[in-house]
Amino acid sequence: MLDTETVRLAYHVLMGREPANERLVANLTRGCDDIRQLRNRLMSLPEFQQKLGASISIGVRLQQAPKPAVEVEVAPGILEQLLEHVETVWRRFGETEPHWSVLTNQRYLQDNLSANLDEFYASGEKDVQRFRWATERAGIAFDGLRDCLELGSGVGRVTLWLARAFERVVGADISASHLAVAERELTARDIRNIDFRRVASVTALDALPQCGAFYSVITLQHSPPPVMRLVLEKALGRLRPGGVGHFQLPTQILEYSFDAEAFLAGQATEKAMEHHCLPQPTVFETIERSGCRVLECVQDTLSRPNKISNTFTVQKVGGA
Repeated sequence: MLDTETVRLAYHVLMGREPANERLVANLTRGCDDIRQLRNRLMSLPEFQQKLGASISIGVRLQQAPKPAVEVEVAPGILEQLLEHVETVWRRFGETEPHWSVLTNQRYLQDNLSANLDEFYASGEKDVQRFRWATERAGIAFDGLRDCLELGSGVGRVTLWLARAFERVVGADISASHLAVAERELTARDIRNIDFRRVASVTALDALPQCGAFYSVITLQHSPPPVMRLVLEKALGRLRPGGVGHFQLPTQILEYSFDAEAFLAGQATEKAMEHHCLPQPTVFETIERSGCRVLECVQDTLSRPNKISNTFTVQKVGGA
């Protein structure tokens, strides 16, 4: 018989949502002897069949889409306004639902967190493992990178595991409230080799130290494209020669466009969690402009069905 966590995970992967109730989880747990049976049971449901058809249709539309109208270069004053907007949104999330804002699962809401806190932090281990695998696929010794800059450290979910893999970690985030939670949680776990930095301005980004590794996953996608481009360029610019960057962001969203002034006058006023993309040509241009070369670019599953999300592994040119 399968365990309930496996059933929940399979339901989330195939259906894109949590099971409706505990009775459903219990029935699937008792009724399936192995993963194969569970998969077949879920894939036979009308809901999955509808999602599959919609997903194929969206995939075709993404492939046929014209060049998007995405503004990525803006005047310094507009850029500062965009940074201020991102800081305001994420500071509020940090003050209200810091863990849920990192992984939007109801188990990580403040009312449910005490029973699920260990699970939340344990989930970061696999993210660092994927970073290690990507680096070593490229023939680079992960353990030789020594120190790491994490951009979007949030409440320290992945930072915890980066600190166990590297001699020193700089945990950078735009939200002071998230950083306060991270520092408290990781100090309680006796993790001492982390330097937390708040990066809410161009000046703060420029002040980040050089590092052997750069990591950022499920973070950049919540910032408007000009901010994504800026932050990515600044972070990659801090890599030492031979250093490795591993980062994820959406590169295409169906029917997405971005105009900075219209955004500031409209969507930005809602102060809600946003999802943006940075077109692949801009990503590649930014990597090259930062003095890096692409080691690997893979399509991942870290975004919503109407998007293409990519994880990039890059290396700073000029070192072994």
